[in-house]
Amino acid sequence: MFRPIARVMLRAGISWRELSDVLKTTYVEVATEDFGIRGRPTNISRVAILTGLTRKEVRRLRDLLEDMGYTVAYNLDRSETDPGRFERRATNTRMPAKAVPAFREFIEIEGQAFLERVDAWLSEHELEDSDDSKSVRLGLGAYWIEGRKRED
Repeated sequence: MFRPIARVMLRAGISWRELSDVLKTTYVEVATEDFGIRGRPTNISRVAILTGLTRKEVRRLRDLLEDMGYTVAYNLDRSETDPGRFERRATNTRMPAKAVPAFREFIEIEGQAFLERVDAWLSEHELEDSDDSKSVRLGLGAYWIEGRKRED
């Protein structure tokens, strides 16, 4: 059953770490949606028991699913007249392994500074009254990408 999946993943250049993250996320998604009691979504504790993941990791993966998954799904399913949601990445497959510490430092400084500017913008533009019916959740996420070079 898993051999065809493994073959497709390997041909696509998906590493074990990437596949593991996707599988964990999918595990959490299925446990949440399909294993609830009396038709309700499954709570975090039950998902942790079902999947063998910690509650902290279940929460993190749920947040990741919500933030990244819905953006990708929206962009794939939107009509041509609807504006897309920002979804970008910057990668390079020819980086020396010794560049990882310098890149980490660069991202921690520059990425943090950028996210702080985004947070300041959001704070400057938030609703002043407490009418939640007029509010939406907005934000921007950033995540680290590291893995072996994908072969075509």
